[in-house]
Formats: sequence, C-alpha cells, structure tokens
Amino acid sequence: MHLERLLLGIFLPATEFFAQTCTINNGRQGECIKTTACSSGGGRSEAGHCPGDSTIQCCTYGTCTNSAGISGLCQPISTCTGSTQAGHCPGPAHIQCCTNGGRGNLPGLNALQSTRARQVMAVARVQGVGMRGCQVGIVTGMQESGMRVLANTNVPESMNYPHDGTGSDHDSVGIFQQRPRFWGTVKDCMDPTTSSQKFFVALKRVAGWQSMTIGEAAQSVQRSAFPDAYDKWVPLARRVCNAGF
Repeated sequence: MHLERLLLGIFLPATEFFAQTCTINNGRQGECIKTTACSSGGGRSEAGHCPGDSTIQCCTYGTCTNSAGISGLCQPISTCTGSTQAGHCPGPAHIQCCTNGGRGNLPGLNALQSTRARQVMAVARVQGVGMRGCQVGIVTGMQESGMRVLANTNVPESMNYPHDGTGSDHDSVGIFQQRPRFWGTVKDCMDPTTSSQKFFVALKRVAGWQSMTIGEAAQSVQRSAFPDAYDKWVPLARRVCNAGF
C-alpha cells in the first residue's frame, strides 16, 4: 500500500493526491476538491463537509463491483480499511473500488449473517436509501429469516436454489420471506440481491417512509401479522449499518 501511494504521488498533481478526505452524511468517504474537478471526474459534490470556500466540497464517486463480483464503494485508497482494486471507478487513479466483503463478522452477527447483511447493504447503496433504509432492510431480514436465505417445504422449487435453512410459513421464501405470488418468481425471491432490490423498490414507494420509525417502515412493506416485532432489532440494525454501510 505504501509503495502504491508513493507511485501515485509521482504521477498525480500534489494538490490532487494530498486532498483532504471527508465523509458525507450517509458515511460515504471522499475528498475535498473543487466542484468542477469532481464533476469532470465523474464524482458528485456535497457541501458542508470541507473547509474553504463554497467551490471546495466533498466529492464522492458512488458504488462499484470488483473483478471478483464483490460490491464496494469508490473512494480514496487512503480511507479504505478493506481491499482496493483499480479499474472499476471514475476519477483519478487513487479513487479505487474499496471492498470489505468477508472481512470479519458484523456486530451481533455470525459469519453467514454477516455475508447476507453485506449483500443487503450493497443493494441499499445502489438503491440510494441511505443509512435509514439500510436499517429498515437489516431489521426486516433479521425478523423474517434471521438474515438467512430460507427455502420452504411448501415451495418445492425453492429447494433447487442455494439456501441457508428451511422454513414453512405459507409460501414465503428468502431473506425477506417474500411470497412469489406477490413478489415475482421463486428464483428471484431466493436470490439475495434480487430480493433485496424488490424490497427497497417497494420501500421507496411508501409515502413518507423516511419519517416513520424503522419498525413502521419495515411493516409498511411487509404487512406482517406481527407489526411490532421489528422494533426489537433496531439497536442491532444500527450497529450493523454503522459498521458496514
């Protein structure tokens, strides 16, 4: 890493390489540079996180997927606590795809649950639901399945797809216990990424979900027979999202 940074310093302008790093409200990390340089490099500026005049703002570069198919964030290599990989992000050479997948368990979760939670959080980033949406997703996954992909003995097709356990609640399958008759194909509901996309798309359709409690937002999507059951997972969801989102 030190050699990489040294080599980058040779080829990058000093004002660019030594830019002050910053963190925006959803926890995404970037650098304090001129808004014109940010936009021309494919980034997005947000005010209020950097010193200097209004032309210097926090520039972040969005999400990425490395060559192994692991989702991450495009950010300065100096801010990445995981693994970086070049060639997957816009911007200058020191903005790389930072992935933390598989690097230890998330707070309160075992290894399997941590893997599934990271898959849910990766989709939450892409869907742009922010930290609050992340928490809604984790709360829902924990309540519905213990953050596992569950097949269902009542849905024989579900047994044909990778799963972490077996349930028997009506025809509900997957992390979010989605019923294929309402949510799409069995294959889609069993896939962590696709089922997460369906969940967050449905969440965004709920008017005012951002101002609801986390449990209320989850219930607005799931319409559970136990509407108050999500609340007990909120403290864990906050810890998980703070660590991994």
